[in-house]
Amino acid sequence: MIHTVAPGDTLFSISRRYNISPEQIINWNSLSASGTLSIGQSLRVANTVAAANRYTVKPGDTLFSIASQFKVSPQAIQTANNLSTANLAVGQVLNIPAAGSTTPTPPPSTVSVSGSLSNIRQIIKVNQRNFSFPHPMTGAMVNTPNFFERAAATKPSVVGIGYAGGNSPVNLDIAAYMRAGLSSSQAQMLKEVSKHEGCFDAINTYDKAIFSFGFIQFAGNVSGSRLPILLNRIKTEEPNLFNELFKKFGIDINGNIISVIDSKNVTRTDVAAYEALQADRQLAGIWARAGYHTRVAEIQIEAANEFYVQPALTKIKIDLAVGGTISRGVPITDIIRSQAGQAALIDITVNQWIVSTGTYFKYAIENVSKRNGLNSLQAVQNIDERQVLQEVVQLATQYAASPSSSIPAFQRPDACQRVVKRVGGLFSSSLSFAK
Repeated sequence: MIHTVAPGDTLFSISRRYNISPEQIINWNSLSASGTLSIGQSLRVANTVAAANRYTVKPGDTLFSIASQFKVSPQAIQTANNLSTANLAVGQVLNIPAAGSTTPTPPPSTVSVSGSLSNIRQIIKVNQRNFSFPHPMTGAMVNTPNFFERAAATKPSVVGIGYAGGNSPVNLDIAAYMRAGLSSSQAQMLKEVSKHEGCFDAINTYDKAIFSFGFIQFAGNVSGSRLPILLNRIKTEEPNLFNELFKKFGIDINGNIISVIDSKNVTRTDVAAYEALQADRQLAGIWARAGYHTRVAEIQIEAANEFYVQPALTKIKIDLAVGGTISRGVPITDIIRSQAGQAALIDITVNQWIVSTGTYFKYAIENVSKRNGLNSLQAVQNIDERQVLQEVVQLATQYAASPSSSIPAFQRPDACQRVVKRVGGLFSSSLSFAK
């Protein structure tokens, strides 16, 4: 399929139109790294990889399981079908490239456990301030970092824990991020953002969510809870793994309802299940151990991509006042196109969601545009993104000291302080500011 570049087209607007990544357009058309386009230029916007098979997606299928079946890599299937994410739909027809043209990714090993429920749980040791257990992939003993104790927000009589974890996203290679459906550039961005988050085995049992798990704190028992979604995804994509890491230990999920067999052999569901996890540190340790498995880490990244990365890059639109006129509904990625800039979009979205992210960038872009005499939307599209991020930090610093009375994103000093730290940290990262 060929696309002819029209006035106003950018790599990002074209990639959104055809549901592909900017990197794919660059690679398929041998463009320079800058991705400069000319009006009237012809671009290939579909891959020509010959398919050896066509496969219809069935319930429970994942890119990983289909790739294993046909002995190709998940990335090869994504490329052959112009998929921008790893998400599949039942009934979707996929082109499968010929086996041998790529190197399949073997499934990671998993240590199998057996015995009665009480005996199996004994592999999770709770020491005075940390956990120890056999690694779920190697069997080697893991002694985790310490956790801290704090009275639970929902039940002060319960002493909850905050455990940042030991299996850091920083230690996971870029290929693992890409297997979760991220482009190479997005993988680098999320890996950088993850430095501001916990580890894949992180646990929080003192906050209002009662129980949260993972590097982006997938929470249970709050509005919009994402922990059940994550657990369902593990169960659907990797049923054998789910059985080994959770079900054998008495933890299950059906629909959005979690169930836990507590220490008295009573099955607790929903809120009572989260309270059982909060009250029994051995039960919490089951999750910490699961967080050391590579596939659990990858599925967390898949979920983070769906919940935060894609919304940050596709759903933020701002009304921009520039040069005396207001341009309404401008996609933020028509302006913020660098790795560092988009990492900031993702970082604030993870912490405060897209509404606050859009507010920060609206005011920052308008302020920088005014200082630099950028009086048209076309001029703003070439704005210096380093200056924009510096302005985001300046706004956050200002409102951390003197909260706004009218702009919701600027009303909480603690939230503003987190923006200062998160966005400020990107200036010392290896991410590029080049558009």
